[in-house]
Amino acid sequence: MPRPPSDPPLAHATTVALTGLTGFATLAGLWMHLPAWRRADAAWLGRIQTWTPDMLAAWAEPITLLGGLPVTIPLALALAAYLWQRNHKPEAIIWSALFVGGQAILFGLKLAFSRTRPSAPDLLVRDFSFPSGHAFTAVVLYGAMAYVGGRRLGARWARTVLALAVGTLILAIGWSRLLLHVHYPTDVLGGYLLGIAWLALLGMAQRQWGSRSGTFRSQPVSSSTRSRR
Repeated sequence: MPRPPSDPPLAHATTVALTGLTGFATLAGLWMHLPAWRRADAAWLGRIQTWTPDMLAAWAEPITLLGGLPVTIPLALALAAYLWQRNHKPEAIIWSALFVGGQAILFGLKLAFSRTRPSAPDLLVRDFSFPSGHAFTAVVLYGAMAYVGGRRLGARWARTVLALAVGTLILAIGWSRLLLHVHYPTDVLGGYLLGIAWLALLGMAQRQWGSRSGTFRSQPVSSSTRSRR
């Protein structure tokens, strides 16, 4: 019988969180203090739009919806309800608190940096640009859903396929924000790095306060299960 994936050690999650936060702070410093970086950011945005075939560009608006709050909030509530129904109440509470807290911090960062978006005349986007909320939320939500889903899959190939599919979705959401001209590449990359750090923080919180038999933890292998291997 295939064993479920083991949880990463707390030190590993801490390293991932610190790496993500360091990368985020570095990006913020680059675009704030280096005019050459801002020019390169705008140039790369134009190149991405030029290089994307029209056939793929048509998918940008439907894909970007998958990272917006009208879609991600119901999915986040569904994940919390699933954990609660499976009797993983601490995990459901931790997930809900960190999802809401992440959105609040994201809003605060946007106000603090106050970076103006690229011109997007066809879209009514009125808030600030850095970091990308769609990129951040996609990493946190779909990353958590993939991890919970992966715990239910026994075969390694199935977990690999799930991880690749979710990774592709997260990258596609970030790409759609660039193609719709509502973010610079630095905004999307910053959202990804912040989301990775926040997802690692979620894992750290669960290891500290989650239930011992929770969904995010390795299930103990009984002696009867070992005997059947």
